[in-house]
Formats: sequence, C-alpha cells, structure tokens
Amino acid sequence: MAYTMDDFKRDYIKKNFAKLTRQEQEELLRALPAEARLVGLPAEARLAGLSADEIEHIRKHLDELAEGPPKAKPRKPRRKR
Repeated sequence: MAYTMDDFKRDYIKKNFAKLTRQEQEELLRALPAEARLVGLPAEARLAGLSADEIEHIRKHLDELAEGPPKAKPRKPRRKR
C-alpha cells in the first residue's frame, strides 16, 4: 500500500498538533463536527458553557428518548361483511 499525501498530512498533524498555540488548537477543534469533538468527554465537559435552558432542553430530549417511540393507538376491529 502506497504512502499517500493524505497519509502524510495525517501524520504531520498528529506529530505537530501539540506544538500549536492553544488558540490554534481550539480553531482546529472547532472545525470538527460536534460529534467528533465530544467523543470521550465526561458529561460535565460536554455541558460546560451551556445555559440552564439549553441543559433543560437536552434533559427533556433524553427523557423522551428513554421512554422509547410513541405507542400507536390500537386499531378498531374491522367490520365483518
């Protein structure tokens, strides 16, 4: 398998990320999708910087997810012909 330019870029970033300033590191991290930035962080770190309203909205959403999908109403029995 050939060593590509993408492989080089990935290796270069891995080796030199720590040499960047804190601001430069934060800029790069902000460019990542939210899912990638939050992986492995404890809940406190994920919620840091959110307002109480935002946290309450997230809590309600999680409660809804925990309840499962809404249950369908039972169907009326079919009329016999």
